[in-house]
Amino acid sequence: MATVDRDENWNFSTLLGQSIFTSLTYRLTSPKLVLPFLYTALGAPVVFAGLLLPLVQISRLIAQLASAPIISGAGLRKFYVALGTVILAAALGVAGLASNDPNAAWLAVLFLLVATIIGIAQGLSGIAYWDLFGRVVPSHRQSTLLFSKAAVAAVLAIFIALGSQHFLSHEDALDEHLELLWLGIAVAVLACVVVALVREIPSDAAENEKVAKNGETIGFRSELKKLRKQATVALDHTWFRRFNTVRMLFLSVQLAMPFYAVHAAGHHAHKHHSMSTFVISSSIGIIAGSFIWHRIVERSLQVAMVLAAAIACAGGIVAIVMEAVPELRGVLLYGLTFLLLAFAAQGASNAGTLYLVRFTTKENRPNYLAVSNVLAGAAGVVVAFVFGVLSHLQGAVWPICFIVAMNIVAAVYALRLDVSKLQAPAKA
Repeated sequence: MATVDRDENWNFSTLLGQSIFTSLTYRLTSPKLVLPFLYTALGAPVVFAGLLLPLVQISRLIAQLASAPIISGAGLRKFYVALGTVILAAALGVAGLASNDPNAAWLAVLFLLVATIIGIAQGLSGIAYWDLFGRVVPSHRQSTLLFSKAAVAAVLAIFIALGSQHFLSHEDALDEHLELLWLGIAVAVLACVVVALVREIPSDAAENEKVAKNGETIGFRSELKKLRKQATVALDHTWFRRFNTVRMLFLSVQLAMPFYAVHAAGHHAHKHHSMSTFVISSSIGIIAGSFIWHRIVERSLQVAMVLAAAIACAGGIVAIVMEAVPELRGVLLYGLTFLLLAFAAQGASNAGTLYLVRFTTKENRPNYLAVSNVLAGAAGVVVAFVFGVLSHLQGAVWPICFIVAMNIVAAVYALRLDVSKLQAPAKA
């Protein structure tokens, strides 16, 4: 028993460390903020900047579908967690090296490719991580790990960004931005080292054979076929169609940050410590959200959605006012925009996920989640491209105006959601 307890405590500590480092990597190299900011600062075509995040999400989903059968039959999950993280670090390294030649004509293609590889890496490591998480972390300690990793990673991101402002000074502000990216890559390497220390018991052959039942072969094509069937069933329900309408409107909250990053880069790309300041402000938003949204969503998911849209709208208004009044275009004030956006996106994401979880049973929950993720991912690519074209033709502030309008519509439409089954969380 003492050995089991030691292994449990060891695995909790090591997986917590790995989770913190992985979350910290995301904060320092975020496809929502850091990559679009760098992309725009390097002078790449703005029309594609908004596609970086949707490409990450779509490729992540495809990677999950393709790797699920492999992970299910694997002996050690931690190997795939480390492999995905190595691929992520390599892709980010390519982006960092490419930034040394900002006049390269292929910069846009390369960043889009990097975003795709990042999504694949996150899909591979993510599905292996959650499987490993469920195996080695006891249920009574899982929420502690999840809350701790988000809060600690955000705090560390703030300290690292502040440290970079004081100790990594360069004549060219772009070099300072890139230092933050390389720090994120170094943290990803640390995450690989730590996850290798997890004491995972290899799955035996009998357990691995459970990935195929009744002679059915599980693979990428069969997963796509299964997904089509699930979509047909799920979309027959009015509440599910209405929820996905709301979720697509809430793309104006969850996918908005890259366009604000493009707008901010247009004014602050060559100002010292600008990107690190935005990393700090968005991290503060995440920390605040970790404490506040938990209380709000337990009272009302609809209220949480409406508030998230309203707060995102406020962030957009701040950006629009700064565009109209040049005297207000300070780095710190724009940091307030990223704080509000990060805070709002966390609330919208949590409320939307909990709505779907509580409205479904444990049997059909994975199906509805998968279908909704695919629909939102496809819509995100279309919306991002349209807004990217608008930004390229009319200026970076125009997509923000439309995003603010979508925020308002999203808040109103969220009030139409069916809440008849949301009196208590569904039993898992």
